[in-house]
Amino acid sequence: MNWNKARILVAAMGMIGLCSSVALAADISGNWQVQFQSGQFDQATPLCTLQQKDDTLTGACKGPHSQGQASGTVKGDKVDFTWTTPNGAFSFSGTLGADGSTISGTGTSPQGKQGTFTAKKQ
Repeated sequence: MNWNKARILVAAMGMIGLCSSVALAADISGNWQVQFQSGQFDQATPLCTLQQKDDTLTGACKGPHSQGQASGTVKGDKVDFTWTTPNGAFSFSGTLGADGSTISGTGTSPQGKQGTFTAKKQ
């Protein structure tokens, strides 16, 4: 292989890598139905409206019994956010699904109960 072909190959591989990293930085702005479960009877089902700017999330969540502000971060496919209610804060840490329409992971209730959550884009 001559040097010109080698340079073209390296440049092409670099472009493929750049395109892949751009694809992972999905914008998750929109409405998300969250299902949080931390025991047989402990659950929360807020609808969160999130806005993403760069890696920062802002917005609000409203559940059947509480509402409040949401804030967090998105780094690649990792999503972390907090929903602050009058009774305390829920925290969520999850992974964005490959299709960009689900987030799943772990969460903590205002009482410190650990659980799991799934969020589906509406």
